[in-house]
Amino acid sequence: MATPAARPGYRGGSYKARSAQSRALLYALIFVVTLWLIGPFIWLLVTSISYQRNLLARPLPFVPPEVTLENYRMILGLVRFHAEGQAAKILPSMLNTLIVASAVTLVNLVVGTTAGYAYARFRFPLKTFSLFALLFTRMLPTIVLIPAFFVMFRALGLQNTLTGLVVAYCSFTLPFTVWIMKAYFETVPADLDKSALWTAATACRPIGAWCCRCRDRGWWRAGPSPSCSAGTSSWWPRSSTPSRARPRCPRSSRP
Repeated sequence: MATPAARPGYRGGSYKARSAQSRALLYALIFVVTLWLIGPFIWLLVTSISYQRNLLARPLPFVPPEVTLENYRMILGLVRFHAEGQAAKILPSMLNTLIVASAVTLVNLVVGTTAGYAYARFRFPLKTFSLFALLFTRMLPTIVLIPAFFVMFRALGLQNTLTGLVVAYCSFTLPFTVWIMKAYFETVPADLDKSALWTAATACRPIGAWCCRCRDRGWWRAGPSPSCSAGTSSWWPRSSTPSRARPRCPRSSRP
């Protein structure tokens, strides 16, 4: 009868110990990365329900000793204070951000899905050149495009408009979406399209048929990027807005 040490492929107890250590290290790394990702959001919540005197105290208490909703009352206009005129602009600004982010995400998903399908399934002149031209636009620093966009928006009357912001954000998020959707569509077998062409009456129905079946995974990959870009960037609105029309941030009150 063969002993455990003589069995082929047997690694002994040391392998189990190393495996347990690897899992522990993996879970520790996951915890650190998760804390690093959600930490800013937790800190935003803590600062929003804390008094300013507690935030300026040393040592800094990470758990607020006093909880207040006074900051939310100020934003909602329930409390009168010295900067209530500026605070009244916060909710409309958040609504504008939601509108712009939703429009940019919708344009990216619609245009990026159709363009990615075309690049993944068809052959046409200058296909490779145009595909890498889209990639080249991602290599340019976005800041160098501000003068060109400023002149174009001024000529078209799009300064200080939501439409101008949507155009600006789509200009540098759409190439990324096209590449993501192209890579995803290439993982879907082409036989699915061919079988759909045999059963469908038109050439457009296969796209809709397998998009309904397969688009969710690709959209979950491509959707968050343009939405986050349009929702978090603040220098595009500042660069496309005349200086006299830029609102100043209100100073927080000192309770």
